[in-house]
Amino acid sequence: MWWCAVQSFFLFLCTARWHVPMVLCVISAPAGEKWYKRHLTYRIVNWPRHLAPGPVRLAVRAAFQLWSNVSGLAFQEVPEGPTDIRLAFYEGEHNDGASNAFDGPGGALAHAFFPCRGEAHFDMAERWTLYGHKGHNLFMVTAHEIGHTLGLEHSPVRHALMSPYYRKLGRALVLSWDDIAAVQQLYGKPLGGRPMRLTGQAFSSALQEWEEAEVPEGHPEMAQPLYCQGVFDAITMGRARLYSQSFEIPLNTNKLFIGILLTGWFEP
Repeated sequence: MWWCAVQSFFLFLCTARWHVPMVLCVISAPAGEKWYKRHLTYRIVNWPRHLAPGPVRLAVRAAFQLWSNVSGLAFQEVPEGPTDIRLAFYEGEHNDGASNAFDGPGGALAHAFFPCRGEAHFDMAERWTLYGHKGHNLFMVTAHEIGHTLGLEHSPVRHALMSPYYRKLGRALVLSWDDIAAVQQLYGKPLGGRPMRLTGQAFSSALQEWEEAEVPEGHPEMAQPLYCQGVFDAITMGRARLYSQSFEIPLNTNKLFIGILLTGWFEP
């Protein structure tokens, strides 16, 4: 039985004047939002600006592999036809409701839906990167949003991938043990035995090697998303004075709820 869990998100103001992310979103929701199968398909609907399809495809593959390495799940990219999880880049309003339209550079980076509506949407207007320090790392944001499409909620552990803080790609392990425990609670341990944890440094090196190999590049045509009842989550960036507030915003008529993830700077 598919049902939505209403989520409460509490944003707390950090009183220190640090040029660092300062918001913690805490989710309270019943367990049970998951896929009832172990082999999931995905499709990249379109491509971001300024990044070639080949490296994007490899980064997305690595983001899915991050989760399959530590769980009983397996993922396969499909070029067309029905698929479980869709990843797409949009600008502005894109049929998720006017209140959830992307807002250009800064602000909302991406949002995703819990099962059974397996979709992750990314703001086309953002500066996406795979290597550089300027812009937002597509691999890290994709891996976070994939976690939501699998049914994972935000983690209270600050260094977790599923923390509501945006994390830059570093040299350390990408998944924390809290991330691993959460996905294994839903889908069990990997069939191969011990979980394999990927470091940021290993991803960067692997991507450079993958780029040397031939990667078929296609441009699947855009299609309107197929709606079913699900739960909505989001990741955002912004410069703002942050304050305590709950977010429960209905999308259109689908009884979906948005969870805003903010990072920002304290303004004196």
